[in-house]
Amino acid sequence: KVSFLITGDWDDSDVRTLQDDNRRILYTGAQDHFVLTVPRCLGQLRYLRIWHDNSGRGNSASWLFSHMVVRDLQANVEYQFICNEWLAVEEGDGMIDRVVPVAGLEQMQDTAHVIGKKVQRAIQDDHLWFSVFLRPPRSRFTRVQRLSACMALVYLSMLTNAMFYNVVPESASSINMGFARIAPAALGVGFISNLIVFPPSFAIVYFFRKARPRGHKPSRVKEALTKTEQKNHDYLVTMMNMARSKKSINYADIKEADLKISDWTKKNADVRHRKLAFMESSEKTATQDELEKQAKKDKRKLRSSLPWYFRYIAWALCVVCIVVSVFFLWAYGIMF
Repeated sequence: KVSFLITGDWDDSDVRTLQDDNRRILYTGAQDHFVLTVPRCLGQLRYLRIWHDNSGRGNSASWLFSHMVVRDLQANVEYQFICNEWLAVEEGDGMIDRVVPVAGLEQMQDTAHVIGKKVQRAIQDDHLWFSVFLRPPRSRFTRVQRLSACMALVYLSMLTNAMFYNVVPESASSINMGFARIAPAALGVGFISNLIVFPPSFAIVYFFRKARPRGHKPSRVKEALTKTEQKNHDYLVTMMNMARSKKSINYADIKEADLKISDWTKKNADVRHRKLAFMESSEKTATQDELEKQAKKDKRKLRSSLPWYFRYIAWALCVVCIVVSVFFLWAYGIMF
């Protein structure tokens, strides 16, 4: 079991354990997402303490912790904790308990860290063949869809190979490039083959990847955010009533009271926050400009996506490419 503790200027999150009863987590190359709620605002985050109980068998006891990203959904602030160290008895320095400070700008822009994240994303999500096995859990581009796109690509490639088999004779005139001899006819065949194979394949992948879901599932993040805001609202109202009645109050407890009232629209384009606090703080809060930028970003993301029925168009393209390729492969097979 892997446990962690996040410490901020005002409070800490208590010990939390990373677990999910419905799926496998924390395996090699995994990117796992969790929703964390706290009763009070932690302030600016400072440290992450993370450890495990070393209960795995064999190599399963060793764990390479890359980084953790914590997003404050109310304040619209992101914190990164970059480690890239082993939590293992037999690896590195033998420690299974580490304290990681919040990453600064220089650490987040480190070349090795940035390239590592891009390469991991390119292999796990962008690469069509590898992503069949390494697909991120949160991706809407499912393994079945990726495998179908791969099959369409393979069958179209087989079709073009059968179409242009022995079309270019060996005695055809060629251009000497020094290290190789290239026939103009072979270049033409290659160009036409690419026109047959790649446009349908790219269209299938693009439609699958960009198509919006037909029905929106309830967001666990929004549900948790709504519950937290209600608790904060009740807590702050109680403290204000006590202050008005001039009863004894522990201001050390209420100085962290934080009320954020969010008005979620159907498309979550406009989010308004109103914050009340009893003390001055250096905590960075989301300004109206930041919220407007986020709303514009969400609108651009919505415009870049496609309607839900494009997923069915992609399936139709897959079926057509495979069926047509199989038919002509059968026909060419009879000829030979």
